[in-house]
Amino acid sequence: MAKLSRAAVKEKVAEWVSLGKKAAKIEQAMAKEMEPAQKDFDETTQMIREFYEPKIQTLRDQRYAIENEVTAWLKTQEKDIAIGTNAAVAERETETKTGPRVIDPQKFIVAAKRHGEKLWECVNVGIALAEKLIGKKEVDAISTKPETTSVSCTLKTK
Repeated sequence: MAKLSRAAVKEKVAEWVSLGKKAAKIEQAMAKEMEPAQKDFDETTQMIREFYEPKIQTLRDQRYAIENEVTAWLKTQEKDIAIGTNAAVAERETETKTGPRVIDPQKFIVAAKRHGEKLWECVNVGIALAEKLIGKKEVDAISTKPETTSVSCTLKTK
């Protein structure tokens, strides 16, 4: 894979859009030319499809290659980035999701000791029972919310 600069990615994004527009235009021409041929579909459209489809596929293959090249480059970036034109953008997005709270049992026992034997009703340290006993604020203070991070790299039209 060639090393790309931000400017090169912007050029690739513009080229990707241009190839998509060309493919769409050819697809429209093909559809328009196929309309009157519906009666003799099997015979007539076969020749038309043989004429247009290789052109469309060539453009799709070029777009796919650009998309793979740009996406591979985006994956090498260490932080989120969006590079594009008025018609499309190549971007790397990081999404962090916060999971459910997880209570540290030792911290919970320390916080709930003042409630005596009632604390053992919460031995599995379920969130609802823990909050009922020591309150949401204390549960929040001794809880953790694991985070998962995912990186998304795309090339898409706007």
